[in-house]
Amino acid sequence: MDRELVANAGRMLNVTTLGTYTTEAPSSADEAVDKVNFKNGFCRRVIGWSEIERAKR
Repeated sequence: MDRELVANAGRMLNVTTLGTYTTEAPSSADEAVDKVNFKNGFCRRVIGWSEIERAKR
């Protein structure tokens, strides 16, 4: 397994990114999630909408 993430069981994989502003989070996290190849996987995107909206004000 050279530079490969392998999952055999489990219910959740978190993807976290860093940025200067909270409003950058959705696009950088989506880019990272799109690099994950997870057969039959399901992805919930941008769970923190309320925080992002607050940061825009």
